[in-house]
Amino acid sequence: MDKWMRLALMCALAGAFVVTGCDGDDEDPDSGMMMMGDEDSGMMMMEEDAFVPPGSPICDEEALSDEQADHLGDVESERLDDDLGFDEMARLTDAAVNNTFDTDPMIPAGSGDITDPDYMPGAALAGATPEFNSHAPSGWGDTSVTFAGALEMGGDDWTDGWTDFPTDGGADCDPSSGTTVDSDVTTDTTWSGCVVMQGKIFVTDGATLTIDPGTIVLGEDAAGDAAALLVTRGSQLQANGTATDPIVFTSAVPTGSRATGDWAGVALLGASTTNDGECTGSAADCSDGFLQDRIEGIDPSDDRGLYGGTEEDSSCGSLQYVRIEYAGREFSPDNELNGLTLGACGSGTTLSYIQVHRGKDDGIEFFGGTASLDHIVISGASDDSLDFDEGWRGNGQFIIIHQFDGIGDRGIESDNLGANESAEPRTRPNLWNVTMIGGGGHQVAMHREGMQGIMGNFVVTGHEAALDVRASTADPGTSWDDGDFRIRDSYYYDVGDFAQEDLDEAAVCQEAADTYSGAGDWPTAD
Repeated sequence: MDKWMRLALMCALAGAFVVTGCDGDDEDPDSGMMMMGDEDSGMMMMEEDAFVPPGSPICDEEALSDEQADHLGDVESERLDDDLGFDEMARLTDAAVNNTFDTDPMIPAGSGDITDPDYMPGAALAGATPEFNSHAPSGWGDTSVTFAGALEMGGDDWTDGWTDFPTDGGADCDPSSGTTVDSDVTTDTTWSGCVVMQGKIFVTDGATLTIDPGTIVLGEDAAGDAAALLVTRGSQLQANGTATDPIVFTSAVPTGSRATGDWAGVALLGASTTNDGECTGSAADCSDGFLQDRIEGIDPSDDRGLYGGTEEDSSCGSLQYVRIEYAGREFSPDNELNGLTLGACGSGTTLSYIQVHRGKDDGIEFFGGTASLDHIVISGASDDSLDFDEGWRGNGQFIIIHQFDGIGDRGIESDNLGANESAEPRTRPNLWNVTMIGGGGHQVAMHREGMQGIMGNFVVTGHEAALDVRASTADPGTSWDDGDFRIRDSYYYDVGDFAQEDLDEAAVCQEAADTYSGAGDWPTAD
């Protein structure tokens, strides 16, 4: 773009001072504003007597050299093109992927009540209607599905009996008649009944912790140390409840006073691969070792927080019919676990029929690994509901995400690796039959930093912002064209507009001045 073609942009970026010398400038005598451009170009207006603090960078075309103007244009282009030209609307509305944006899924009115787990779509998405979209996954999961969303209208409600949606109560038991655990689990151990877990409890030394159906585990601080269950690499958690006797991890605070972040959460650390961390070998490409990283919230000097390896089919254990409530307590500022955190767990791990409710951080987060999950409910997360990065390659099917009014950020947040968007193993899950209900002020999803994945049979409604795709170096358009990233056979209704990467003009000007390394000083206001 030559200097004169950028003239309108330079005038617009001036923003905080009087602009002169722009072709087509005229003064509106009634408004006291300077009008720039012509009537057909979408003119911009600014205050004629705006003040610029001394020392602030100036981005007026006439004040800049050609080299400086070129640099400013480059910065502006980078800011606008943070998705490498990926057009979300064009891609998602392509007939080849069979998505729908104008059909109300008719989620029952009662589902806005957090005590109602009935998220079945209504008649508009019944399998008999000709416009119904669905496509069964191939080679994994339930390959016979003929419906979108996590629940089939008129089908079985797999959430019945074991989920709960309390605001400040929930499962409870009498600690005086139970067991208090205040030290690490180093040998095979079974918990049952009422268990009070005080402070951080590590399962180490290859031990297996078994938790019986119907057990209630209360997380309680110990001398300021937030309660957490951390299953270290090489150890396992076998927590297998039933639909009538789920296992519940919850707060030790009395019912009626419970809140998000009462205790820290559950973390499983495994020996599958990740694309981040330190290499255990010495070769530059880590060919003589493997990458391992440290889970958030654990002291960096404590090797019990390590995860990663080469065992793709390894197991962190089994969680079935499990609820995790009120987790996310910080160990230190901005240093916390999610409701359920999974670091490089392998495909031998079982994660089925799990609810994470009112977690202070993310509901569930995967850091690498190949573990899969199914029949999941994430309700009322204070940050993102489902988060995955560092090369997670598992499968997920039958997932309900419910974000409450005024709480939380995104339904899904996914990344590969910010420092190297093409890092291997590449984040590439399969996600199928997902129902996402927003409560206002939420974004459907953010897919960024080189992630890939195939997603289908979604039903999404009630969000303020549509999904957004971001990248700096790994082109998501190429991944889409190659079939490595695809969103298909899904319903989006009342989800807001697709993101437009708006320029913060002052920030662009400041960044250009800060990063300029050519001849001459960048002009600043006197």
